Amino acid sequence: MSYLACDIGNSFIKFGLYTNGELKFFHKIAHSDFSNAILSKLEFDRVGITSVVPERSQKLIKLFETQFNITPFVITHESHFQFENLYGTPDTVGTDRLCGLEGAMQIYFDETGDNTFKDKVLVTIDFGTATTINIIESPAKFVGGLIAPGMTTMSESLSSGTSQLPAIDFSNFENIIGTNTDQCIANGIVNATVGMIERTLEFLIHKNSHDILIFTTGGNAKLISIHLSFEHRNIEDLVLRGVNSLITRLETFEK
Repeated sequence: MSYLACDIGNSFIKFGLYTNGELKFFHKIAHSDFSNAILSKLEFDRVGITSVVPERSQKLIKLFETQFNITPFVITHESHFQFENLYGTPDTVGTDRLCGLEGAMQIYFDETGDNTFKDKVLVTIDFGTATTINIIESPAKFVGGLIAPGMTTMSESLSSGTSQLPAIDFSNFENIIGTNTDQCIANGIVNATVGMIERTLEFLIHKNSHDILIFTTGGNAKLISIHLSFEHRNIEDLVLRGVNSLITRLETFEK
């Protein structure tokens, strides 16, 4: 069986084709560049969708129903995740955040064979349009996290909200003190992002005596990863892995 996982974000759509849990195809495309031809060459038995853009979801669902005769499984906060959702407003949490956690937990289960998740803390950090930090505490309880503007969002906000500050390339990052305007903006944004993450992880270390597992993903993950002092793993298809995990286990609930 082959499953197509779809992650509809604010800026991009990501597709992952999985066969027996192995990623066979990965594609990331901006909303404005999407074409049906991307999917026409693929063969899949089921489709799962996580989305933060409802209008785009409806278009994609209709496409799968009319052209592939497949009704996608649309993930909600009530889907059968491998953790308990203790979020205070569960209907407002982005399913991409939940799917990232699901993907990270599935990686842990596959690699260790331990499906209890006791005495562990799991943190996922997604560097997208927003930067989100998401936390699962023992035993497998999603307790919340943080949401902040993404790095590109911060840059674009400065550029559009001021008369003289340009949008910048983060390759201009130079440690702490910038010596020109591009460097100052890059340094400010990178250090704001790293500082938020480091402070959060230090808080979790003081709060918990358990091992902390950290996974990163998203467009700016590789850029930020080299500046983080904590051990972590960058998984490009982390959210899609979570979608695939849910599609795979869906068959169990249907029997």
